[in-house]
Parts: sequence; C-alpha cells; structure tokens
Amino acid sequence: MKWSKTSLFFVFNLHLFGGLMMLQNITDSLFFSTHGVAMLPTARLGLAATMLPLTIVYERFSAKDSTSRGFAPVIILCGAMVLGLATLNHFNSSVGSFTLMIATPVVQTFLLNEFWTFASRYFTIRESKRAFPQLFAAASLGGIVAGFATSTMAGVISTENLLYLWFGIELLNLAFIRAVQRHLKVVQSSDSSPRSRKPSRRLGAKRGGALRRLKAAIVERPLVFGIVGLSFVGAVVLFLAEYVYFDIFSRNYTDTDSLTEFLGFWSAVSSAANFTLSFLVLPRLASSLGVRNITVVQPLLSISVFISVLVAPVLGVAVASFLLIQSRNVVEETNEKLLYKGLAPAVAQQVRGRSEGAVKPIAAATAAGLLYLFGSPESVLMAAIGSHGSAAIVCVGGLFVCLGYIAVALVTRSAYPKAIVERIRTRTFDPEDVGVDVGMATSESMALLNEQLASKDAELVCFAAETLYAVEPVRAIASVRTRLSHDEPELTAELLNLLAKWAPETRSVSIPDTLPFLSSPNSRVRAAAIRALASVPDADMALVIAALDDESGDIRREAIAALCTHWDLMYVAKGASELHRLLHHEDARSRGHAVAVLARLGDRRHLRMLTPLLSDPDEEVRLLTARTLNERVDPSCDFLVDEIVRELTGHKPAVRLQLIDTLLRIASPFAVGPMLRAAEGLPSGLRNRAAHFLSNHAVDNVDLLQSALNDPAKPHDERILSAEALSLCGRRYRTFLIEVARDELTEAYRTLRDRHLLQEEYGEGKDDERSLELFYLALNDRRKEALEIVIEIVGFASQHPDFDTIRTYCFSSDPVARAYAIEALENLADRPLFELLLPFLTLDPNDEIKVALGAVGTQLGLDKQIDDVLARRVDDRHHWIRACAIYCATKLVHPAAGEAAHHAVGDPDPILSETAVWALQVMKLDARPQ
Repeated sequence: MKWSKTSLFFVFNLHLFGGLMMLQNITDSLFFSTHGVAMLPTARLGLAATMLPLTIVYERFSAKDSTSRGFAPVIILCGAMVLGLATLNHFNSSVGSFTLMIATPVVQTFLLNEFWTFASRYFTIRESKRAFPQLFAAASLGGIVAGFATSTMAGVISTENLLYLWFGIELLNLAFIRAVQRHLKVVQSSDSSPRSRKPSRRLGAKRGGALRRLKAAIVERPLVFGIVGLSFVGAVVLFLAEYVYFDIFSRNYTDTDSLTEFLGFWSAVSSAANFTLSFLVLPRLASSLGVRNITVVQPLLSISVFISVLVAPVLGVAVASFLLIQSRNVVEETNEKLLYKGLAPAVAQQVRGRSEGAVKPIAAATAAGLLYLFGSPESVLMAAIGSHGSAAIVCVGGLFVCLGYIAVALVTRSAYPKAIVERIRTRTFDPEDVGVDVGMATSESMALLNEQLASKDAELVCFAAETLYAVEPVRAIASVRTRLSHDEPELTAELLNLLAKWAPETRSVSIPDTLPFLSSPNSRVRAAAIRALASVPDADMALVIAALDDESGDIRREAIAALCTHWDLMYVAKGASELHRLLHHEDARSRGHAVAVLARLGDRRHLRMLTPLLSDPDEEVRLLTARTLNERVDPSCDFLVDEIVRELTGHKPAVRLQLIDTLLRIASPFAVGPMLRAAEGLPSGLRNRAAHFLSNHAVDNVDLLQSALNDPAKPHDERILSAEALSLCGRRYRTFLIEVARDELTEAYRTLRDRHLLQEEYGEGKDDERSLELFYLALNDRRKEALEIVIEIVGFASQHPDFDTIRTYCFSSDPVARAYAIEALENLADRPLFELLLPFLTLDPNDEIKVALGAVGTQLGLDKQIDDVLARRVDDRHHWIRACAIYCATKLVHPAAGEAAHHAVGDPDPILSETAVWALQVMKLDARPQ
C-alpha cells in the first residue's frame, strides 16, 4: 500500500514526538531521584555551556543543508549519545543521570527543528494549510501514547532500561525517513529555497560596534526580539517554579519507577490538552489574527514547550541563538516574513480599524495562552494537583483544561467569520489563509461572495470566484459557468481565462462551455474561448486550426499556443510552422504576437528563439522581447548571456535596462565586464542590484573594478558603480577606496584654488569673459564629479537608508541643507574619510564656505562663531582641514592666518604647502618657512 504524504508524516511525527516525550520523562525521573532539586542550577549551567557552541555549529550546518540530507545523521548521533549515556548510568548513576539531564534538551531541540524543516520542504503552502494542523495533532497524540506507555511499562521494566526502548523508537524513525525519501519528492518552491534569498540590507547605520548593530536589529525586527525577551522573562518564572513542584515530587515520589509512572500520566494529560489546542484552536486562532501560514505556529509552540528545559537566567545567549535559528527558518527560508510582517500588523490593524472584530481573537489568544500555561508539562497548577499523588485527579484537571480549549475554539470560530468578511469586503483576503475553510461556510461570508459574484464589475467577480475556489472548487466553477454570457463580453473573457487556469487541477472546462463563444463578435471572448478549449484533453482541434485564419491577432496567437502545447506531435508541428511564419512576418504586430506565444510556452529552451528579435527594426518588438526575457529567465539560463551581452549597446534606455535586469536575474559571472560598461543612466534601484551582483564576483574581477574606478577617463556612471561594488565587499578594499578619494579630492581642491587664482588674474570686463565663464563651469562640473564619487564611497560603505537625501543636500545651493548633509555624513563615515570630504561641500568658495566651516565646528564640538572656528582649526593636524582653514582665514584677513601659513610652508603635503605659499603671497609676507 502506498501511503499518502500526510499519513506518512503523521505516523513519523507521532513516533518522533512520542519518543522525545518518553525521553524527557525518563531523564527527569532519573535526575530528581538521584540528585533532587539541589543540583538543578548546576545542570542548567552545564546546559548553557553545552548549548551555546552546539547552537552555533548547528546553525552553520543547517544553513548549508538545503535538502535536509543531514536529518538521518542527526538522529543517529542523538540516539548514539543517549545510548552511551544510558550505559554510563548503569555504572555511575550520579554522573549518568546528570549528563542525561543536559543531553535531553539538546536532542529535543535539534530533532524537532530538523523535522519541521524537513517537513516544510515536502509540503507546498497550499498543502500545509491542512497538513500542518494534523502534524501538530500527531505530535500531541504521540505524547499521549508515550505518556501512558511510560506509566504502564515503569512497573514492568526499570526506568534505566526504558532508554534502550527509546533507541528502538528512533530506529523506526530512520526507517520512516527512508520511506519518505523513497516515495515522495521534495518541494523546493522559490518562496522556501534558501538560494533565492535576496541580499539582506545592512541593519546598522555605521559599520563597527556590536551594540549599534544590535540596536538597529531590534528596531527593524521588534517582534522577533520581543519574543526573545518575553521568553527570557517566562523562563525565569518557570525556572523558579521548578523548585516548587519538583520538590513536591521528590517528597511524594521517592522511588524512581513511581516517579516515572506519574510523570507518564502527567505528560499524557498535557499532550491531550496540546492535541485539543493544535487540532481545534490553532487554525482558527491563527486565521483570526491574520497569520497566513500555519508553519509560523510551530516555532512559537516549540519555544513554549521547551521553554523551561532550554532557558534559565544563565541561558540568555543560548536561547537567543535558538530563537534566531527558529526565526531564520520561518522568516528567511520560507520568505513569508510571518513573525514580524504577518502576525503583529494584523493584530494592530484589527485593534486600530475594527475594534469589535479584534476583541474576541485577542481575548481567545490570551485565554489559550493561559490554558497552555496550566496544561503544559511544567504547569504549576498541575504540580499542585499532582502533590496529592493521584493520577486520576491529574486526569480530571487535564479534562477541565481540554474543555477550556474547546471553549476557546468556539469563541474563535465565531470571531473568525467577522474578520474574513471584512477582508473579503475590502478585497484584502488571501486564499492562502490557514483557516480559510473555517469561516467561509457561514451565511454572512457566503452571502457577501454571492453578492460579489452577481456584480457587473469583472475584477470584483474574478476576485470573488478565486476566493471561493480556494475553499469550494466545485461551487466556484459552477458559479463561474452561470455567469458566462454574450451580453457581458469583458466579464465572459475573464471568466473563461479563469476556467482555463483551473483546468489542469479540476478539469473545470467542458466543450459545451466554450463552443457558443467561439463565434462571439468580441475578439477577446473568442481568444479566451480558444484558450479554454485547448485545456480540454479531447477537444476538437479542427476548431483551433480554423482559428488560425481569424482576422484578430490575439485569436491567432492563442490558437498557435494551443497547437504548440498539444499532446499530439502532428498538431505541435502545425503550431511550430505557424510560429516560424509569425517570427519572420513583415508586420511588426505579428512578430509581437510571436513573442507572446513563446512566453506562453513555458519551456526555457524556447527563449533562445527570442534573442534574434532583440535586433528587430521595430522598437516595440525589441522592448516586448526584452521584457519577456526578463520575466522568464532564471539562473539556469546562462546560455543566453552571450546573445544578451551583444545586444546591450545601441538600444534605447528602456530596452537596455530590461536587458541589464535580465543579466542580473541570470547572475552569470561572465556578465561582469558588460555590466560595468552598460552602467550609464541606471536608476538607483537597478544600480544597487548591479553593485551587489558585482560585489559577489569581486574576488575574480577585482582588477577590472579597480581599474574602472581609478581611471578618470572612464564614464562617470561606470566609476560610481565600481565604487559601490567595492564598498559592498567590506573592509577588504577600504585602503584602495580611500586612496581614490584622496586623489579625487586633491584634484577637486586644485580646481577650487585655481578658480580663484583665475578670478584674480582675469578681472571683469575682459574680452574673453564668456570663454572664462564656460571654463569656470567646466571646472565646477569636474569638482562635482569628484565629490560625487567620494560621497558615493562614503554612502555605500554605510548603507544609510536616507543617503539619497544626503547626496542631494550635499550639492544644494542652500547652506542650511549643506550643513545638514555635513551633520549626516559625520554620522556615516569614519573620521579620516569624513574630514577629507568636509572642505569641499560648498559650491560657492567665498562666503558660503563659512557656513560649511561653521557646521564643521559645530559637529566637532566647537563654537558656532566663524572667528572662533578659524582660530581653532588653523593648527589642526589634519592637512586638509588646515589648508581649508588657512585659505578662509586669508580671505577674511584673520590675524591667525599669517602665523598658521608660516608653519605650513614646509609641510610635506603639497596641497597644504601650496596653499600656505599662496596665503603669504596674498598677505605680502615672506613665503620662506620659519
């Protein structure tokens, strides 16, 4: 018998969780029977020292294990470790029970995390909506079975020998893994693949400083770190509570086997409560709060279940690492951003906008949390009940907890339809909601959907049909068929496209549905009818062939696509010949239709047929071809790189930008050079992506990037892109970037000084006044280009989110705006590079530089008065600031200018020395060094 995917994982999870619960009961019993409560803090310290390095190693291991090939070795290692410690316990019960108490949380954490990561790769998002609640139920059911099995066997088999039985359960889990790998295929969607992650934006506003980066991370992801903080506080409370109830156990159950028996009953009751929680409450509760995927609940439950085992006041670092592993698995690998972009905004939206709809879900969540606190294995309430020493009383207490869960489920069931009706009304409903099947059958939501299905608005009808299809496909198909009519051609065309879209899953299209619309006077309806007819396996293709002679190009396009995708090779050959004729047609619109057909075929090998159209004489065809390539390519299309690179030059900007975006999607290292040469006119978003791409291949192309940046003859945009790519490589090329900045600023300073020398040499009224004015403008443009390169180096090295605004303010004519830019750059860059930049942030070198220097003085803690600023900065050890200060002091006839210039004449820096000589000549003083 071939097991279904969900059934196989159900049994697998039942075995796994049951074995882990049994292991926890046995190790607790051995530890507290041997050591009591006194050794608990020491065990927690040992767990801290063990978990921290293991968590770091495991995080790196799991990041590289994209196909869960390490799950079976992890089970083998964990089983071998427990088996060895169980053998040690026979020879030395004190050391064996102590080390088992430390090893059990490690085994529980890593095995559960590996299982849920493993399972998430075998279920699509749509499948997980119904599968994951059943897996949660399997975990709790496994706890029930393990609890009663432990209690039953504790009187027959000694507690120490039960560990060997646990090892046998893990061998069964290995067999189940083999069955999974044999019968199932891994689902690697683009949403869950770690390879598809985008480069994460740096969180810190300035490099360096762990506290600064941590603060920025907390600001950006408050919910993740909020969970860490709340878990830490809860851990302190539960850690103190352990002294209470384990002290009660040590007094009432002095025998190891009796304590194991009672813990088995206890875990069975708490697992029954968890069964009710996961099967009845979680889907409704998550949906009411707006969580789109049930997988987000797993890390939260894992944290709650093992909070007292993993966390103690001395385990802050270990628990933070564990929680960040969990958040990485959910937030980054599934790419759903559920923890901090799904749950919290949904709750906040309900609180702000729909207060009446938010009361019940939030109250239900609070009640479920309190019940879970009482029903968990570490419950203080259950400990108080257990102090009476009766397993029957514990079962009665667990029954009341389960009844409370059922009440919460009923409250949430009544709250969810109101939330879903509001989302349907505002068209924000997502068919991937985890509890979509919970509240959709209510009269209010179905009445609203029926009202939308009867609307005249085509967009609204399609939205309602897709919403209903996610829950009741048969009913949705029937509703769509009833709306097909010749009187509403636009709506009919959209609905026929919907039926064609659903056909591969549900065979929603029948021949009688499409035949009346093949003769419709509306061309869109006829094209949609051809598309729907082609999705029927036994359709009469003669009707499709007849559509090849239709006067509408859209209909001919759909007919050719239908022929090319047919199962009969005779019709495929007919479609291929028609497609070849369209590709070489004289009419540009026909060639455009051919591009659309190739885009519909879905096979990336057909993309090679598009590249000749990049040199088509018609601009619209070239743009459509480039856009189609950009939408269809993936990293496996590296065979297109050479053709795309040849077409990068000679096109209008719209086509060129699409081709550059296509190269970035393919991400081939052979596109580094052409990407640099095509950098002119790139928008900021595309340029940032190109810089990330170049930085990923910077090691192999560092000479190319450095030569592009260091060559003033290169185009300005190419130099900027090279600067950004090298800045993204970290501090590896920082020395080279600073040298480039110094050279650019040296040239800019010479331009600034030479302009004033020219102004003094050529007075007003000269014959060549116009040519001199043009020369001034050229010098100013050269200085602005140099400044832009340096500012980009500073900004890309810091990755400040408001850097575009700072860049604009740097070249503003408003002195206040430039002062703001100076203040912002002071916070971005390291001090040496910042001081290099400051003297050149002004466009007018006469009076405006006073404002800039005044801002410099303010940022360096000096007085705002310009005289005081100049008096203090003329003796600055940094030669750039000294040169600028001497120049300004000379212009303002400051008394400190002469002395400072005399001291700077013999400076080894040429710029400072030349400025000092010029200043002494203006003041008519001796230019010889003192």
